[in-house]
Amino acid sequence: MLTFLFIVGSAFILLPGTFIAAGKQDAWLIPLWGAVWGIMIASMWLYLMRLHPGLSIVQICVSVAGKTIGSVLALLFIWFFLYTSVWITRDVSYVQLTLMPRTPLTVFHVMFLMTTYYAVIKGFEGIARMSELIMPLFLLFVMLVVLPMLNEWDWEQFQPILELDVWRTMKKTNAFFTFPFLESICLTMIIPFVRRKAALPFLAGIASGSLFLSILVFFIIGIMGVSRPSHLLFPIYNLATEVEIALFIENIEVVLFIVYLGALYIQLSILYYCTVAGLCQLLKLKNRAIVGFPFILIISGLAVTYAENIVKDLEWTNKYSLIHSSLYGIFLPILLILLTWLKAFRRRVSGESKS
Repeated sequence: MLTFLFIVGSAFILLPGTFIAAGKQDAWLIPLWGAVWGIMIASMWLYLMRLHPGLSIVQICVSVAGKTIGSVLALLFIWFFLYTSVWITRDVSYVQLTLMPRTPLTVFHVMFLMTTYYAVIKGFEGIARMSELIMPLFLLFVMLVVLPMLNEWDWEQFQPILELDVWRTMKKTNAFFTFPFLESICLTMIIPFVRRKAALPFLAGIASGSLFLSILVFFIIGIMGVSRPSHLLFPIYNLATEVEIALFIENIEVVLFIVYLGALYIQLSILYYCTVAGLCQLLKLKNRAIVGFPFILIISGLAVTYAENIVKDLEWTNKYSLIHSSLYGIFLPILLILLTWLKAFRRRVSGESKS
């Protein structure tokens, strides 16, 4: 559930319009090949975790690369968790943009971060239990938006079928490989503390999150067509504004954004926890409350200055996010695997020479 909500948290609001603009009537296929990519990358992380059982990604850096270089690598991961927290906090502003434009953005950020901070200092089990509460509500209210509009369904919206230019579409949607898949490397901070085997639930969460996004895009195309949602920032929001049940239940978009905030809360709680826990592990500190409090001001301040508006935000994401996140999600894990192999090889050679 944690992985599922982390994958779909803000993606179900932000990505469908981009997918449909790039893939047209076949856009529902994009999340499916994204799932293949996500599972391949996550399998590499799990292999690294299996080489170092019981250690988080921050602890693996120090264990494999030594105290000096390992600390630098660990700080890079902590920075990535912090930066992604800023990104998720910035996503809260879309509620302010659409529903409460007169409310200062900092109010949203600080209130959200204070709640997240409280969850972090109380421990990760509370965050996990909150995901059990939020996920059924999330699925229920997204269905509440989609199902009443099925009377507008038109199969002609999917014609012609399977005319997708895969390479051109992949170039236009390469940011999707970063967001949300490469960002989920933060969950490697939590996997060592899972009592049962975590590999299958982790991969299943990635697969089910991608399948959910695919089904959602499929429904949006069937109901709204291709032209209209491809020109909208938040197609699911516009769809929610048109829902009317029994002639008196309206304004479903408010409920949609409530569950959107719930999913963002899980995302931000995971990233906030990983930032604080990673710093505590690196500096060998035990008090998360003291370490975590300054991040309220740091994340809020950076979120305000992160991007001037949503257009700049999406523009940066499309241009640079794949390059930026590949360092943390692909190249550094590969480097750690190679260093682990090298260390094991040296140990084996040393043992053979002694014998």
